[in-house]
Parts: sequence; structure tokens; C-alpha cells
Amino acid sequence: MKNLTSGLATRRPWAATWAIALVFLGVAGCAKGQKSSTSLAPVAGTVKLDDKPLAEAALEFVPNGDTHGQGGAASSDEAGHFVVTTPFGEEGLPPGEYRVIISKLVLPQDMHFDIPPDKNLPPIETPYRESLPLRYADRMNSKLSVKVAPSGTDKMVFTLRSGKK
Repeated sequence: MKNLTSGLATRRPWAATWAIALVFLGVAGCAKGQKSSTSLAPVAGTVKLDDKPLAEAALEFVPNGDTHGQGGAASSDEAGHFVVTTPFGEEGLPPGEYRVIISKLVLPQDMHFDIPPDKNLPPIETPYRESLPLRYADRMNSKLSVKVAPSGTDKMVFTLRSGKK
């Protein structure tokens, strides 16, 4: 009678080698130098709150519907200007429709804290508070949306209202 386990034992080292090679290739594929697989349209503009430039705002662009890609993000400068980049660090977004979330986390006036805000932390774990109305800052309920044309734009404008007026 033929011993079936002896052949299996000699093949297992090869299986382990292939498994390690596949893991290595998978990790290498996630390298920082990776590029977007779709063509990108440049996207830039300004964000304003009550008709004044909004500095230090975080903008997220989440693909809607049939739009491909992973979306993008931007931060506004002192003039409210922003330039959108992909998770791979490339400027622009694939053409399509996006839901936009705009947030600005601030410390209460009487508090000093040396750690920068992290939107991924639950509110109970950070002293930072959202300064914008939730209709712009809530990831699940923001009604802001844009359509990015294949030619892109550098004139995108978001005019937000604080609700205080």
C-alpha cells in the first residue's frame, strides 16, 4: 500500500514558500509609491464660513454612485484654499460624483493641548470639538456634494453658514 502522507510532507515546504511569496507580493503592492489606477482630474478651490475664508478645515471627498477610486482629502490654508489629493498622495480625483465632508476641530478656549486633533477618535477620547454645523461635518449625513469633470477645476467653492446669523 502506498503511503500518501509522505508525498504531502515533501510538498508542504513548497506550499509555505509560495504562501510567503504571495504575502510579500501583497505587502509590496501596498507600498507608498503605488499610483491610482484611474486618470485624475485636478481639484482645488476655497472654503468659506459666513463669507470669510475658513482656515485649517479638513475636507473629505467620498465617491458616490458609480464613481471609481478611493476619494481624496484636503486641508485649507489661511486663505481657505485647498488642493485635493488621493490616499496615494497624488493631486486630483477620478472624474465623478462625491459626497463632501468639511470639518474643523478646535479646542475649548480655556484648554491647552499639544496633541493635534484626530477625527478618527471618538469625541469622548479627545478634548477637540467640532466647530462647524453637523450638516457639513457629519460623515453620515453631510448633504454637500460635487461633480468632478474630467477636465477638473481650480475654482471649486464651498460657502458654509454657521447658523448664528
